[in-house]
Amino acid sequence: MQSPGAERRWHRPRRYGFDLAVIGTDPSALALVEAQLAATPRARVSVIEHPPRGGLGVVPAGVSALPAGVEVRPGWARLLDPWTLQISGPDGRSETLTTRRILLAVGTEAVQPELPGLDQVRCCAADDPAEMANQPAQPLVLGGGNTGVALALALAEGGSSVVLIERAPRLLVDADLAVAEGMRQRLTSAGVRVCTRAFALRVTAVGEGGSLCVQDADGRHVFPFDALFVASGRRPRLDGLGLEALGYDTSKPLAVDRRHRTRLPHILACGEVAEDVAEPGAARATRPVLGWARGWLSRYLPDPFLPGVRRNG
Repeated sequence: MQSPGAERRWHRPRRYGFDLAVIGTDPSALALVEAQLAATPRARVSVIEHPPRGGLGVVPAGVSALPAGVEVRPGWARLLDPWTLQISGPDGRSETLTTRRILLAVGTEAVQPELPGLDQVRCCAADDPAEMANQPAQPLVLGGGNTGVALALALAEGGSSVVLIERAPRLLVDADLAVAEGMRQRLTSAGVRVCTRAFALRVTAVGEGGSLCVQDADGRHVFPFDALFVASGRRPRLDGLGLEALGYDTSKPLAVDRRHRTRLPHILACGEVAEDVAEPGAARATRPVLGWARGWLSRYLPDPFLPGVRRNG
């Protein structure tokens, strides 16, 4: 990794094509774009968004919610230096632009666990609403974090017989214990079979579905499924942006201050790719859990109820 002063070797442009370039459309970026335009109404703002490929945090629909006058560029962005971006469009063409500030709002992507047999079955995307359309009868959700809990509850509310597998002693390990226990009760009441301290050993393909062998304190168990949703972890979607050359560690969320600034203060980050180093870890982890889950459920239920989260209106 480069030393903190390594950025001095870069030369600032004398003029900038844009005042702010936003990479990605994480919903949290909208407020920052609006703040920029409120402070400087004539600011030039460009949003770079790749064609839809699924994944939480990169929501093409968010583009329609951007203020008028913001330029949207479809394509993939890469930083050539701290103020210059190269945009590769879906048609194969590329362009470069300079910007006074950069906002990273690219969200996260699912991490596939190393599980024998997993490549022999079709894994449903845990963050793709299209997978919910068929409403599987016997889905299995692997992972008891934010995504897994919200997904299991949505499936159960839709009438599925759901099994949720989590290797940790409890659900939502980064959340407050009372919140985690409340969510477990909510899942159980909805008919979800919750298995904690359960270690997935292997997957076996059976017909159009398969089965999962699990080890827990009572021995080994086999759970059949007609749809397997893997929600065992997420990572920031930072690969390929050129951040490594600027001294960033892209294997984890970027540390930011309360003004969303990273180690290079004109490069900002927000949403799931940002970690507020000024906020205690427990509070940071607990705050978004139920609100995020409620937002997920609102895709499928008119007014989902979660403990500790206000209903609409």
